[in-house]
Amino acid sequence: MASRTYLLPVRTILFLATALAIAVPVRAGDDLVALSDDFGDAATLSQWKRVYAVEGWGANQLELQDINATQPGAMVMMPYTSTWYNDYRGELTFKDVQGDFVVTTDVTVTRRGGGGAPRSQYSLGGIMLRAPRNITPATWRPGGEYYLFLSLGAGDHVATFQYEVKSTIASNSQLILSPAAGGHAQIQWVRVGSYFIALRNDGSGWRVHNRYQRADMPPTLQVGMTVYTDYPTASMFAPQVHNATVIHSGFPDLVAAFDYFRFERPRLPPSLLNANFMDVIAVPDSALLAAFGANATANLPSIVTPPAPVTAARGTTATFSVTAAGEAPLRYQWRKNGADIASATSSSLRLDNVQLGDAGLYSVVVSNPAGSAASGEVSLTVSAPRRRAARP
Repeated sequence: MASRTYLLPVRTILFLATALAIAVPVRAGDDLVALSDDFGDAATLSQWKRVYAVEGWGANQLELQDINATQPGAMVMMPYTSTWYNDYRGELTFKDVQGDFVVTTDVTVTRRGGGGAPRSQYSLGGIMLRAPRNITPATWRPGGEYYLFLSLGAGDHVATFQYEVKSTIASNSQLILSPAAGGHAQIQWVRVGSYFIALRNDGSGWRVHNRYQRADMPPTLQVGMTVYTDYPTASMFAPQVHNATVIHSGFPDLVAAFDYFRFERPRLPPSLLNANFMDVIAVPDSALLAAFGANATANLPSIVTPPAPVTAARGTTATFSVTAAGEAPLRYQWRKNGADIASATSSSLRLDNVQLGDAGLYSVVVSNPAGSAASGEVSLTVSAPRRRAARP
């Protein structure tokens, strides 16, 4: 039987931006983290709802949607011509969330067929928070849309990256466009009661993008990812026709890849309890950034460099390793085929004298007092050594 030696001391590194983390963090006692998805398993697509299906519209406005297929470790979405504006209802892939929350994603948007900003007006992707509607196409009436979103892509200036933040009340949409540094950003929304805070990080650090007070928003919201493209063509249709139709005309030009989507409860410091988040003097951006942005998950462990697949010849040594970040002390537990490996509690897992029975799927769980993060499973392939050809 192969002997097992587990080497190397626990390695910790300085906390990096959550854009580098790929594992789903789990905070102890947080009932929302189970909704999170690191998009490493195609099967989790079935855990997400889509608004067109929930409301019975029968018109799938996505030409492409998959997890861990088009791009490993990402949900990729490519919309047909469609939009969100006033009574126009586009794509929303979501989960239902009740009460206060922090939701964070890492999104990269490009034009179809290559890099660069989309070349069609209002082609963007991001996070959306929407009030559910108990309707069908037959009972739909105008004036029923209530939502917020922050998205990245091209707005009114094609081939130029912009942010669009939009607040819609009774299907009256008010939007604000602003320049973006590029096609990649982390986006975050925070709900605390009637307050909604949008934050972003384009690589230069987290910033508060906008603040809203929306007492009209119900306790339970549809929270998830939206993509939309080619408003000039979409707006040629009446809203109800648009909402019930897959529009194949126009110039749709957006592909969005989401690296993860994380749900958690906000942790408010005493200074923000019962605070008026709309008062920028009493609650400056610095106070919000101290609680949210990177600090919403700063204490949680995260996987910075995940284990990689290993192929080893029988009788040799196979080694898996992981680099993690987060508040110390970090603890490690390696698993094979989902079961804990006894005494495998270092940042590296070394398997000596591997045999065919050691082949399988390996992963690691990194934990600290704040919670845990699990890596994806990677394979160990054990090959038999080649036999030497017999001499003639």
